[in-house]
Amino acid sequence: MGKNKTKHKPKEKHKSPKGENRNSLMTEVNKLIDWPWITNNIQFLLFISVLGLFYIANTRNAEKLYTEVQLLQNEVKELRWDYTTKKARAEQLSRQSKIVELADKNDLALEKINDVPKKLKLN
Repeated sequence: MGKNKTKHKPKEKHKSPKGENRNSLMTEVNKLIDWPWITNNIQFLLFISVLGLFYIANTRNAEKLYTEVQLLQNEVKELRWDYTTKKARAEQLSRQSKIVELADKNDLALEKINDVPKKLKLN
């Protein structure tokens, strides 16, 4: 049998120093950034940055207020339910038949008046 012959030689890996890749990256970044334009417009860029900070703070504050409003609305609903149940209970207890029933249970010796109320007229 013969020797295996390949047409292509294996490629050797090109090893570059670590700093060379970083320097080439920095030069590409420097080409993309127009430094004189940035230095001439630094006040405008700072103004835009401050506006961005205000926008973020305002959004956060609005979300905080929204959650607080939702919690208060839930609390109002619960208090409304509590009010209606207590009001219904008070209406039940204030009926004449219920008062007489409770008076009999507690031996208060109260009697139900069967006569029609009379109007008093002053001369």
